[in-house]
Amino acid sequence: MIELRRSEDGEAAEPSRAPYLDDEAENGEDDFGGERVGEAGIPLLSAASERTPQPALARHRETTPIYRRRSTLLAAICAVAVLVVLSGLAAVKTGLADGPSRNFQLLQRRVVAKLKNGERLRIGIVGGSISAMPNAYGDHLVEWLNRNWPARDGSQHEVINMAIPGSESGVASICLGSFFRYSPSRDAEPPIDLLLVEFAYNDNGILPGSEGETDFTISRTSNYERIFRSALSWPIPAMVIELVSYSGDVRRPPLRNSFLSSSGYSHALVAQHYSVPVIDFAQTMYSWPQLDDLAGFYVDKGIHLSQPGHILTASLIARELILQLSIGTNASSSVIDLSKVHPDNSGPSWPHVAAWSAQPFAPTPEAPSPDAPLSPLPPARWQYGPMRQWECLSSQINHTKAALENSAVVQDGWEMMIDQSDGGRTRSKSRPGFTANSTDSHLVYDLDGRGTQGPTALLYRRSWRESADALVWLDQDKSADGAKRPSGPSCPESPVRLHGTWTTPTTQMVLDEICGGDSSWTSKADSQKPTYLHVVTVEPDREEKEGKYFKSYGFAVAG
Repeated sequence: MIELRRSEDGEAAEPSRAPYLDDEAENGEDDFGGERVGEAGIPLLSAASERTPQPALARHRETTPIYRRRSTLLAAICAVAVLVVLSGLAAVKTGLADGPSRNFQLLQRRVVAKLKNGERLRIGIVGGSISAMPNAYGDHLVEWLNRNWPARDGSQHEVINMAIPGSESGVASICLGSFFRYSPSRDAEPPIDLLLVEFAYNDNGILPGSEGETDFTISRTSNYERIFRSALSWPIPAMVIELVSYSGDVRRPPLRNSFLSSSGYSHALVAQHYSVPVIDFAQTMYSWPQLDDLAGFYVDKGIHLSQPGHILTASLIARELILQLSIGTNASSSVIDLSKVHPDNSGPSWPHVAAWSAQPFAPTPEAPSPDAPLSPLPPARWQYGPMRQWECLSSQINHTKAALENSAVVQDGWEMMIDQSDGGRTRSKSRPGFTANSTDSHLVYDLDGRGTQGPTALLYRRSWRESADALVWLDQDKSADGAKRPSGPSCPESPVRLHGTWTTPTTQMVLDEICGGDSSWTSKADSQKPTYLHVVTVEPDREEKEGKYFKSYGFAVAG
């Protein structure tokens, strides 16, 4: 018989012959009037049956064109629909492929264009102790720029180094604007043209698999995403510096490359999402042919760089800049015409480095149009909560520490100090803060009128170690009565309980929004009165991590 089959998606397919097997089929007959059917159900027609179709078969043949016309029509409709969908997807894909990333656009506009025009370049750095070392890679990079791409007005290229020894990426992700004294709502122009981000070792305290826990609202992926989104919205471009190379002691082989088990893998995922170049010192070390040379790039077991290590890192950054310059100067060819790149260049290694950066086996990307609007940022993938531009007063930022201490108008049981609670001697030196060692300790920050203008948050320590909790709220009364009986408007209506501990095996500075700045608070608060942020330590409500220690690094208000 003829069977009109349907495909898996329910659309009609071409009619096909299907065997109808019954008791008679054993004798080689079927319902086609005695036709013999083979093993696969294919009719075995005799010469006579080919010349004279049986009546039943003839009736089926008369109806077959109807099915075929219908199935052909359905197939045509499906084909048109598929073509429309595919063409739409192709258009979207082409649009995405043709549209340059915002970071690529900004590298060309804020870095390449300035160097080609002989303008001064300002490079900002956020990172840990490696970046903060004397005569570090940033200084060597500026020296290279001044030698090879001098500013025409005689000024010097500048590095603004805001690296903090022992700090993870969480501080910069929250307080990036405060690091460079910049507020998009207040300042017309960002103070830097390029941001270098280096938290390779310090972010390693966040173990793989710990990110994304329900109580872990700060992670290295979400931190890097906030850094990139903040910088790109200013707008300035970014580059990532990855310095983790080997696990263990570089002075005692055998060595193991630890990139995939380090923060480098997480950083690279976010960098790829935002088209941010990764300057991979780790890869250079991994591919270094002479094992005996490796220890010379460090001053210790394989973390802090020696001068040769810093110089090599600066050279790797310079290579990326040369690639960007080659794209912006001679984009129509995959081979760099050195005469068009910089005719006055006198760097002895320029031809070799330029040729290395040209990637001759692949076409050089075309430079984006300088007049095209900036591409939109890709959707956020890792950050938690709303993306805000915070203005911080933090004990971890040198130029805000004094203002933070002056804002602490009540310090009942609190002391500004450096202790060993934040992960050891090295990291603790970079983490001064207001510390309490007993419950019912009361700390009050005077927000200087800013608390009635928008969201307010507390910067504080969370750790796997035993800690106290804290009740936190805003009001316009210095006393601690608001913890139980508010005498006036407060935000929120009841204090927020913050936990000093979490299950993640690390200690970090985190931010928790205390007051969202909604109208229920701003309409009742008196803008002529000072606004206070209260922190009162209390016993933890979780027995497994009971303690009396709590630490605040300051506060932040949304700009």
